[in-house]
Amino acid sequence: MPHSLRLRTVISGFSLTQFVYASLSVLYTYAPEIFPIHVRGLGSGIGNGIGRVAGLAVGFIIAGVFNSLGFTAVFAFMALCAMIFAAAMGTFGINTTNRRPRGPPILGFERETRWPDLAR
Repeated sequence: MPHSLRLRTVISGFSLTQFVYASLSVLYTYAPEIFPIHVRGLGSGIGNGIGRVAGLAVGFIIAGVFNSLGFTAVFAFMALCAMIFAAAMGTFGINTTNRRPRGPPILGFERETRWPDLAR
């Protein structure tokens, strides 16, 4: 493998990995906010568990794609997965900006209690 191709491969792989980790950080921050307070831990736990199983399975899928179709197909597969993820979040994602938590009163907060404005 020529040196320039090897360098491009390493840079592409690094960039793809950084994109995946950045999108997962956003997802782990966003996911708990879509569940009501009283089931937030359960919903996040189930989502994280499914994500871990998918992460395990994708390693085997990537190995199969690499063995049968080559290196370029691995990047194409990862790009396709990223596009599906972005389309799903854009289509089905819930806007949580300035949204109050839902659920029964907890920790002494009543439903009508105004949450403190921490931006001041």
